[in-house]
Amino acid sequence: MSSILFALLWVIISIAFITTLVITVVKYAKEKQYSSYLVSTILLFVIGVISFVFIFVSLSFDKEYSYDQLFKEDKPKQVKHISDTPKKDLKDLKIGDKISVDGLEVTVTKAEFVLPDDGYSYSQNGKILKINYKFKNLEKDKKFIDNSNFKLTIDGEVQPQFNGMKDNKGGFQHQLDKGKSGSSYLYYDVVDTDKYQVEMDIKPSKKIYKANWNIAKKDIKEDLNSGRTSEEAPPQEPQTYEQNTVQQPNNSAEEQRKLDEAEKKRQQDAKDKAAKEEADKKSAEDEKARQEEADKKAEDEQAAKDKAAEDEKQQAAEDKAAEEQAAKDKAAEQQKAKQEQEAEQNRREEQAAAEREKQQQQQQEQAAQREKERAAQQAAQKERDRAAEPKQSQRDSNSSEER
Repeated sequence: MSSILFALLWVIISIAFITTLVITVVKYAKEKQYSSYLVSTILLFVIGVISFVFIFVSLSFDKEYSYDQLFKEDKPKQVKHISDTPKKDLKDLKIGDKISVDGLEVTVTKAEFVLPDDGYSYSQNGKILKINYKFKNLEKDKKFIDNSNFKLTIDGEVQPQFNGMKDNKGGFQHQLDKGKSGSSYLYYDVVDTDKYQVEMDIKPSKKIYKANWNIAKKDIKEDLNSGRTSEEAPPQEPQTYEQNTVQQPNNSAEEQRKLDEAEKKRQQDAKDKAAKEEADKKSAEDEKARQEEADKKAEDEQAAKDKAAEDEKQQAAEDKAAEEQAAKDKAAEQQKAKQEQEAEQNRREEQAAAEREKQQQQQQEQAAQREKERAAQQAAQKERDRAAEPKQSQRDSNSSEER
């Protein structure tokens, strides 16, 4: 907030500086008394420079405003698509970086050191680190995620969770519908170091998704709302009911009764909390089992549908092949029938040609026979004529002699 006050002061002083500078120039131009205005101008200029410097000095100590917030564009974080195999993990992510895991958007939104608040539990390693997560379902199907998918490590060593906070349930579980979001956080009991790492390991199906968020100490906020620090209250075992009774022997009967009731209430609350956690855990496990069963059933149904579709496609291909073969067979039969018909036609034509040739030959033979017979008749006639000529000559001679 101090940086804003210095900025306002700098603006006011700048306006006063410009005003006195104008007055000084005017006085100097008119050759009047201007020394007092000149001194005021120089003084305002010096104060303005000092205010301007203090603006940037105070930015580094101001938690509400920073140099990046005032002078740099606040660009939205880009969603990074995580790879499908462990060989190509997303590493070196920072707080605020989003990734998409099988349709689920995952973000580590904030990290902060906090103090214990239940009066009985203390950090065994020196620090309690609170990590905030945010999830959003980007697809139609429901998405399930819980705290078992995340762990905090220091130099590869897994850090234990801290379960001593009043608002801590020991974990979280989310089953998100399409477009729904969910936020949760986990507490870890850690040592003070310069670098922490949140590791994600999710296997929603056959693929494994991994990612690492690096958290530097300078990026971790300090929550100082609690009135007790680990230095002020070193780790110690919480006092039991008997110890309280021994240390306070002068309590009245009413106070003793209140202590008894408080102890009973604490024990009952602890039992109720444990029972509720167990019920929530069992409910979550049942829900997860039902979801897995539903997913398996959906996969089986999808596999059956795929198989039916494949069988139908194969049957259609077989039917088409059978139809094509039948068409080919029919075309072959038609071609064969056509060839047989053409062969029969050719045979008939050849037979008709042979018959015509035979008839022509017979006709030629008959004509030759007739010609032969006519020639024979002519020869016989000639022979008869020759034989008849002497007789005729004899008769003619006889007739002449008779006359």
